[in-house]
Amino acid sequence: MDRETRTDAPTPDPVAQYRALPEPVRLADTVPLVETVEARDPEMGRDTDRDLMLRHLA
Repeated sequence: MDRETRTDAPTPDPVAQYRALPEPVRLADTVPLVETVEARDPEMGRDTDRDLMLRHLA
């Protein structure tokens, strides 16, 4: 079966949906959907910059 291209139908403009943007939402009006927990400290309380300096100055 051959595919026919239709030239009579106008092609939608892909940028047209972004010409009129919705009203902005204030951050205070948003509601978190997922409970968050504080992220674990990747440095585990150590001063890694000081450790690097001491390690490479010697």
